[in-house]
Amino acid sequence: LQKLLNDLRSAKEIAVDLEHHDYRSYYGIVCLMQISTRERDWLVDTIALREELHVLNEIFTDPSVLKVFHGAFMDIIWLQRDLGIYVVSLFDTYHASRSLGLPRHSLAYLLEKFAQFKTSKKYQLADWRIRPLTKPMRAYARADTHFLLNIYDQLRNSLIEQNKLAAVLHDSRNVAKRRFEYTSFRPKIVSANVFSPIEKDEPWRNLMYQYNIPLSREPLMRKLYEWRDTIARRDDESPRYVMPNQLLVSLVAIAPTDPAGVLSVSNFITDYVRSNSKMLSNLIKKTLESLKNGDVSTNNTGSSQLEEK
Repeated sequence: LQKLLNDLRSAKEIAVDLEHHDYRSYYGIVCLMQISTRERDWLVDTIALREELHVLNEIFTDPSVLKVFHGAFMDIIWLQRDLGIYVVSLFDTYHASRSLGLPRHSLAYLLEKFAQFKTSKKYQLADWRIRPLTKPMRAYARADTHFLLNIYDQLRNSLIEQNKLAAVLHDSRNVAKRRFEYTSFRPKIVSANVFSPIEKDEPWRNLMYQYNIPLSREPLMRKLYEWRDTIARRDDESPRYVMPNQLLVSLVAIAPTDPAGVLSVSNFITDYVRSNSKMLSNLIKKTLESLKNGDVSTNNTGSSQLEEK
């Protein structure tokens, strides 16, 4: 880490990328950071060095050192959340590609167009927590930043020719200004510059609209959604690992009231649903009984309230 820091002190531009994992973690975790200078590529184990990488703020907050990212919208958040790192002087090649009107804006497209390098999609969803990383994973990760400064040079020149550089720097600055706050500490007034893990007060609503769940089933959707979220938080798992959306929707639509019914709603039953089938069937049964007895009311805005008795 000290060698990396010494190397970065002599750089005027660095390229940065992250590999993030969020399937077996509630909030997600940064597993790897790739940093490239004009001379060298670095792979940083952000799990092993999680408590120490804040020292990189010396470079990352230095306005005289340009930080080149591609699509830094969430990278900015993850750096703050996991590593306490903030970014000043960002150039986002995603915004550059949009400003120049390129037909596609992915990093894979930029690599192929400007570096004649074709990357594999195989490792986009790989489990980057594993150690040691395989040789192909290391090569894939290294390629994400190895060519990025050269791509930046070409994009910057085109932006200057078209008098668009200032606008891209402005858009990049707005990305770098994004701030992470845990839900408990998010501002009461919603701000586009602040990211919290849960943005909406009634997050199950999107699923109801997406899967055309009738309003009468909202109390059941809410109860199952809240159960899933509570278990995921408790065990630091993603909600979709505990109970995928399709399985959640099936439980709401079929509403089984016995353990066997819970286990038969889908061909794929997660371990969490299997081991809690009795509890889930009781939860569904009690919610349906409350609906039948009129203990659940739906107000004019569509939100439902379950009276505890």
